[in-house]
Amino acid sequence: MSVTNHNPEYDYHIESWELVRDCVKGEKAVKKRTFRYLPKPNKADRSKENQQRYDDYLQRALFVNYTSRTKRGLIGAIFRKPPQIDLPGPLAYMLEDATRNGMSLANLAKMTVGDVMEAGRCGLLADYPQVEEALTLADSQKNKAYIIHYNAEQIINWHVNQAGVVDLVVLREDEEVESSPFNYDLQPRYRVLRLIDGDYVQEYYDEGGVRMWQAVPRKSDGGTFKELPFAWVGAEDNDETIDSAPLYDIAKVNIGHYRNSADYEESCFMLGQPTPIISGLTQSWVEDNPGPYLIGSRAAWLLPEGGAGALMQASPNQMPQQAMLDKQDQMVAIGARIIQEGGGNETAEAARIRHSGENSMLTTLAGNTSAAYLKVIGWCSEFMGAAQDIEFELNTEFFEGQIDAQMIMAQMQLVARGDMAQKDLRANMRRFGVIDNDRTDDELDLEAADRVVSDTLDV
Repeated sequence: MSVTNHNPEYDYHIESWELVRDCVKGEKAVKKRTFRYLPKPNKADRSKENQQRYDDYLQRALFVNYTSRTKRGLIGAIFRKPPQIDLPGPLAYMLEDATRNGMSLANLAKMTVGDVMEAGRCGLLADYPQVEEALTLADSQKNKAYIIHYNAEQIINWHVNQAGVVDLVVLREDEEVESSPFNYDLQPRYRVLRLIDGDYVQEYYDEGGVRMWQAVPRKSDGGTFKELPFAWVGAEDNDETIDSAPLYDIAKVNIGHYRNSADYEESCFMLGQPTPIISGLTQSWVEDNPGPYLIGSRAAWLLPEGGAGALMQASPNQMPQQAMLDKQDQMVAIGARIIQEGGGNETAEAARIRHSGENSMLTTLAGNTSAAYLKVIGWCSEFMGAAQDIEFELNTEFFEGQIDAQMIMAQMQLVARGDMAQKDLRANMRRFGVIDNDRTDDELDLEAADRVVSDTLDV
């Protein structure tokens, strides 16, 4: 068995991942696949004329990227509010650079959410420059732990032992290799995470399956890890099983919409132009008037006695157009809410009810991402010798709240009667945007005290 082998579950899902990825990338990626997404009419005809017809058929087709727009809308709902992040001092650098190449922790989380939407899974690895002995806190902070993000296509193989523990993960990477002073080629490499005799071991292989190095990553105290510091992120569960991609159903319908568009545009092109018809002509008139015959208000045809002219135009073919409209409704029904027409007067509560299924998926996805980041940051803290006092939580309030003056007054009366704490009132007002989230209770109390002093002095 080679390091390049794929897990059977990987091979089963790879085609669906490619479909969603292509749809998110847009029309250029979809049309590049040609026959895969837009079958060739009369494919048994291998003539140059039929190939040219298909090229024109492909060019006229329109791919309206509902999939990408839906993805952006859903990510925007989760990141409508910034993540709640609190890191110990030695890990504070991650707020600005969590990946060793300048990507902030929040942006990395946004990439993770997008990957899970497209493929139903991704992975996060905590890593650190190799050391062979225990380090002091000062020494450990000379190097920094970081997070490596792997999309679904890069996680090619994994294994779960009889105890239910993942003891093998194989990750494909592309390494830049200089082929000339001005050119770099990408060559595949394979990072292998193993549990050997209960200890975490990392190996690195070249494209031919030859091991280039092996190392035992160690914590700041010199100890070894007893688990793989690799966090799975899934659309349903954070485990090694592959979940269905949340955007897959929309992408499938989006491709169907694209095919209907090709037929509709073909119909418009072939039958949309009017054809002139002339009747009652004599042979001598035809010989005396060889043409050309221009069409338009400034062109006149002098027909012989008894001659008549008319324009013939086919009735519009409504079937492909109606199929496109039906598919737009289907995409709305399965989550593409940003393409829904109307809805401007819809209440927030009605929107919550209508999107309850979508919110459930988003809530699960946000929760899974938060849990995975807590784990991987925890492993980074063990590399760095930092405290485990970590907070990482993505927003799960996807709709703007609504609160009116009457509701505020009612809650203030509850506070005055002692039936509600002022802290809870302020929390509600922050939730609905009445009070800025950055303003603490202490700041509000201080401002209130200052106003009392000022009013007293004025009197």
